[in-house]
Amino acid sequence: MTRTKLPLADAILVRFAAASFVGSGVIGATGVLGDWANAAIGWLTSFIDGLTVEYLGSAVVWIVVMGIGCLWVCAMIPDKWFKYDAPDWLLFSGPVLPALLVAVPGRLGDGLTTVITAIGEGMVSLIAFWI
Repeated sequence: MTRTKLPLADAILVRFAAASFVGSGVIGATGVLGDWANAAIGWLTSFIDGLTVEYLGSAVVWIVVMGIGCLWVCAMIPDKWFKYDAPDWLLFSGPVLPALLVAVPGRLGDGLTTVITAIGEGMVSLIAFWI
């Protein structure tokens, strides 16, 4: 992104937008629409797991979701520590990312869920404070 004169401002704005998308995913995980979205995501992941177990012998969805979660977290790290230009699809995955991370087992799944949900809840709190 090169919309401002300062590269630091661009980096902050991109991370703010990505955190806002995750915040919408945290909010969207509640209520009737959240139930429908979680049911649809659950059906999709079960369907893909069923196909991959049948053809590959193991479930693959959680590995893909883990990769997306790790990439998302790495995209939020400052550029001085980790140089990675996040693609738009990754930043826009925020609304479904909290629901998808439930599929990742173990401590890594718990850690990714905690970090990404905390970022989303922090963004929701910040926006609620401004309003």
